[in-house]
Amino acid sequence: MEKNESKKTIFILMILSTLLFLVSCQTRDKRFFPYEFNATEYKKVSDNKKVFLSPVQLITDQHLKNKHPENKNFYDALDFTMKSYLEGHGYEVLSSEKFSATWNKNKKAIGGLYEQNTGQISQHLLNECLFKTITDLRQKNDFSAIVIPQAIYQDIELKEKSLQWGVWDGVKRIVKTEGGIRNGWKSHLAISVSVIVISQDLKSVFRSRGGIDFLTKSVYEDRTFKKMPKSFEEFSLQHLSEAVEISFHPFIESPIVEYAMPESYLEMVRLKIERHKKYPDTAKIRQIEGNATVRFIITSKGSIYDVEIVKSSGHRILDTAALKSVNDAAPFPKPPARFFKEDIPLELTIAFESTCFERKTL
Repeated sequence: MEKNESKKTIFILMILSTLLFLVSCQTRDKRFFPYEFNATEYKKVSDNKKVFLSPVQLITDQHLKNKHPENKNFYDALDFTMKSYLEGHGYEVLSSEKFSATWNKNKKAIGGLYEQNTGQISQHLLNECLFKTITDLRQKNDFSAIVIPQAIYQDIELKEKSLQWGVWDGVKRIVKTEGGIRNGWKSHLAISVSVIVISQDLKSVFRSRGGIDFLTKSVYEDRTFKKMPKSFEEFSLQHLSEAVEISFHPFIESPIVEYAMPESYLEMVRLKIERHKKYPDTAKIRQIEGNATVRFIITSKGSIYDVEIVKSSGHRILDTAALKSVNDAAPFPKPPARFFKEDIPLELTIAFESTCFERKTL
């Protein structure tokens, strides 16, 4: 039964994770778990900064609930820590109780989330419940996204050279072991917090997670080692806070993340050039219009070279203005090194129209 519930929970996460393709990012900084991030949707969320926070237990692994039913205090502490972290970084966190009540109302209205024939979670019913919940909340509330956290458990193999600690989800944690480092259990059960952010348009914005603590410990009894579960009192609130910071840090630190993706960096270049574009007064008066395509190369330091027209607008005055807009916009921020290993050759079509400026992607 526990395995079936665990599979159902994993299936829920798979559905939520496939709502929209996200860009995966890896960093060596231990404060980051390899996260997934949609820069365009993030901009909408960060402009509003009002989110619903789903309670951790709403989609938490049933296996974990069954094994540790006494740890409700742990889930409450995790909810409070996430709410405090978001509020501490300028986000208004709306009532989690309102989200839960709306979710449960819609789940009941559609007859639950399980297929009658198979007893498995229905993707159609799950998506319908999520859609109805967001629609209902949107009618009476101003918000930009829903943050859906989940407590997940993982099997962690400890290192051969040190049977007292393990590293996962961006953290290093010590296992309580009695009897010395070369004894005890190598395999332990650990707990992490997983975070998914979904916009009110049902588009994925962000996904990450951070390791919290080990659920098990090694105890030496009757001349042998036994693997025992930890009690709530043995969980470190400092570890919990650090795990929440690891999972949310890339989402919160927009100046770091916003231009950390290939497409968002290129979009930033385009927008900066647009801001420096000037439609010559003479061309306006004479109603001269046209599109000029400019080619240039951005170096690893953000400077540019080899700026040239590769497709003329047909008017020298507009071609000159297009070249000037690129040169005036430089230098640009340094391209993210993990995506751009060499100088970046770009082509950009710059539109000059008497009524409006048409913006086109790179």
